[in-house]
Amino acid sequence: MKRFILTIAAAVLAVLTSSAGSAGGERQTLSQFLANCSGDQQNCTMLTYNVIQAGKSGRYICVPRDVTLDQAAARQLDWLKQEVQNNPRFANEDLEDAQWTAAGKLWSCSRK
Repeated sequence: MKRFILTIAAAVLAVLTSSAGSAGGERQTLSQFLANCSGDQQNCTMLTYNVIQAGKSGRYICVPRDVTLDQAAARQLDWLKQEVQNNPRFANEDLEDAQWTAAGKLWSCSRK
């Protein structure tokens, strides 16, 4: 089930990133995505919403109930920007992988 949700999320992410300016069907890097965010913040937020929603639906991530989707997306985008500053090599990561890394770090479900 988790693989199915992640596959759907990847498909949604691929469609959104291709419409966001990814040339020739190439995969978009995190740095390309963040550069586009300065000009199209709404698209960046929507793309991040989709990752968060897919992760929640698949129970891959657990966003606290008191955190709105807007807050979660903003926090995730901030985390991605900060991670690029702390580790410039992270900027070359595939956008999809980077988004899932951020979601997993920020919203991991506590396992007992």
